[in-house]
Amino acid sequence: MVETSDSSSFSNGGPDRAPLPVTQAGVLWMEQLESWKIPQHILDQADIAPWSQDPATFAVDDTIDPRSPIHELAREMLPVEGGTVFDVGCGGGRSSIPLVPRASFIVA
Repeated sequence: MVETSDSSSFSNGGPDRAPLPVTQAGVLWMEQLESWKIPQHILDQADIAPWSQDPATFAVDDTIDPRSPIHELAREMLPVEGGTVFDVGCGGGRSSIPLVPRASFIVA
């Protein structure tokens, strides 16, 4: 539930929870997100919905090259041991797992 007129509120995940107040920044963010959505006529033409991906795309397998320039650069930014990596949208960890052992803690 989102109401942005007189009583601004936003549902926070369930019928047993009270709505949260929506700030002006929150209203602006909701409006911007709405303007960025994929137009329905494009979605209607897609063979599959863009909201799901084949898990195999993110599989951690032998096609990962831990010597790739991006992995080398990331390792250079980590301490020799005890590094922490926050992997946003990590899938199966394809980008972060090659950073072990320098990354001893990965948040996915």
